[in-house]
Amino acid sequence: MTREELLESVRKGQVLERACLDGVDLAGAELGGGIFEGCTFVGARLQGASFRESILTTCDFSDAVLEDASLRQATFHGSTFTRANFDGGDLTASKFLACDFSAATLRRATLVVAQFLEADLTNASLEGANLDRFAVLSPRSCKALDVRRARLKQTVILAADLTSARFEGARFELAVLNDCDLSGQDFRGMSLTLTQFSKTKLLGCNFSAADVSQCNFHEADLSDATFEGATGKHVMFLGAKLLRTSFVKASLQGSVFNECIMAAGKCNDAELRECMFQKATVTASSFSAADLSYADFSHADISASDFSGATLFRTRFHRSIEKDTVFTHRLLALGEDAALAEAEDFVPKA
Repeated sequence: MTREELLESVRKGQVLERACLDGVDLAGAELGGGIFEGCTFVGARLQGASFRESILTTCDFSDAVLEDASLRQATFHGSTFTRANFDGGDLTASKFLACDFSAATLRRATLVVAQFLEADLTNASLEGANLDRFAVLSPRSCKALDVRRARLKQTVILAADLTSARFEGARFELAVLNDCDLSGQDFRGMSLTLTQFSKTKLLGCNFSAADVSQCNFHEADLSDATFEGATGKHVMFLGAKLLRTSFVKASLQGSVFNECIMAAGKCNDAELRECMFQKATVTASSFSAADLSYADFSHADISASDFSGATLFRTRFHRSIEKDTVFTHRLLALGEDAALAEAEDFVPKA
């Protein structure tokens, strides 16, 4: 099919089925509102073309050039974009269902309110892209996904293996990375304010000097991770696994560690004022010289932990388990609250 025949068919509102447009020059073509089924655009030149509000099913755009193309509000199902070039493209409000973006490039592309469901993003590049309210849900693969210097504003990525993804220079704003695997990633010095990492694997991750203000690590696995020198108030570590995790010199005032499991943790010289450790298991961990003023360890197991030199002004140890725990300044801390204990033990008569 020629360019002229294609444009005429789209103008007439005809459904294009199994049309072969491989290698055709379609630069600047207006294909908005078209319906394409089983068509091939392999190696086609589509710079500046428009597929606005089009519907494309099982189409093949392998090696196609779609630089600066507009795919606004278009819907793609089961289509292939292997090695396709979307650099600078506008994919606002587009939907891609079960599509293959292996080795595709979307550098500096606009993906505002775009959705990728069950996509293959192996070796795909979104470097410098604008990912505003962008969603990647249950991807088939994100191996070596490149989001360097991208803006991830309210971006949602769920159930993805991101262990080999590249995040250098990315900007996180209210992003959601729940139920993912980010083990080994380096977020050193990055701003991660209000990012969600709920139930995510973060083994060995580096958050040194990062801004983790109001981040949510609910039930995340942070074993062997480091937050040395990290800053941020009201961080959520509820139910998190913190085996050998380091918070040395971190400033995390008002953060919540309730029901976490911390073993061999390092919190030396940390600023942990007003932090909550209720019902936490904090064993064989070091809080040496940490500021724990007004912190609450009620019902926590702090066995074999070291609080030597820690500031414990009004720190609560109500019904905490303290077997082999080391203290040097306990006088200003609060022990068991008798009235509260009585209330907790109260059993109403039948």
